[in-house]
Amino acid sequence: MSDPMSNNPSTSPPERLYVDFRIQMRMLIALVILESALVCGGVGYLYLRYKAVIEENMYRIHHVPQNFFSLLLEETGWVVAFMLVLNLLGLFFADRVWGWYVKRVLGSFTALSFKVTDLDFCEDRESPEQHVVLDLMLTWRQKERRRALEIRAIMEQIETDKDQHEQLVKHLKQLRAVLPVYSRRFVGRIVS
Repeated sequence: MSDPMSNNPSTSPPERLYVDFRIQMRMLIALVILESALVCGGVGYLYLRYKAVIEENMYRIHHVPQNFFSLLLEETGWVVAFMLVLNLLGLFFADRVWGWYVKRVLGSFTALSFKVTDLDFCEDRESPEQHVVLDLMLTWRQKERRRALEIRAIMEQIETDKDQHEQLVKHLKQLRAVLPVYSRRFVGRIVS
């Protein structure tokens, strides 16, 4: 008996899909063209071979006929085997293209991530690969760059106003407002 909880969508892990319509649409169109060409070629070849087999066996009067069905089945087997091999080669090629594409996107993303771990928010040159994930990462990095520049400006103001306690507290509050929420746990409270 099956577990009633297994059909509950809240207990199953979320399904992750990687979708990129630009490359997947091209690959789908290529697959449809390949399959159409294979079917048309296979049907055309079978037509020619069946015609030859029928003509060979039709006009033989003094000959013990071979199993006609096995001859047709043999020709069909060759066509199916050929189509299977071409489909496997097509799948291998599609896997290589997809892997190459994902590797390029993830390579650019990883390079940007390593810059973040080094707190390097310098201007980024344009990535050779255009992808939504990379665009989001570049947008986030630009926002973090502006935030870092604001922090630098506030810190410079703090260094120039060393003598005034109230001004220092004001600058520290400004600094806390500029810092992202996830970094506030490292800043602590500013007491006025």
